[in-house]
Amino acid sequence: EHWREVVATGVALALLSWAFVAVSGSNVYSDADLLFEVVLVPVGEELVFRGVLLGWLLARLTTRQVQPTAARLAIVFSAVAFGAAHASNALFGAGGFAVVQVLAATVLGLLFGRLRVRTRSLAAPILLHALINGINLLG
Repeated sequence: EHWREVVATGVALALLSWAFVAVSGSNVYSDADLLFEVVLVPVGEELVFRGVLLGWLLARLTTRQVQPTAARLAIVFSAVAFGAAHASNALFGAGGFAVVQVLAATVLGLLFGRLRVRTRSLAAPILLHALINGINLLG
């Protein structure tokens, strides 16, 4: 029911992300990375963070918590893990931009997790993730 507002929020965040990259000149990608960043990364990261990790957390927490609380906790934990995973970008010369990526990835992880729980599918988080990566790459 609320998938439209979630997708609209994601698109707005993607546009804000693109604007940040365009203004700051912090884009560290080349055009050769398009396939990797828009197809392989979104599919891989969503399978790991929203498929495996979020699914595992939901299964474990729902046995101990009331369902809405369990879903919120699972989404938050998986989003923090997703954000932390982006800290590795500092190793690739992103420097201070890695901090922004960690924060942005955590917020986007919350959105992707909500989409995953709401739609009970990985399709929407993968597509939104691909859109955001594509906008950042072309920014």
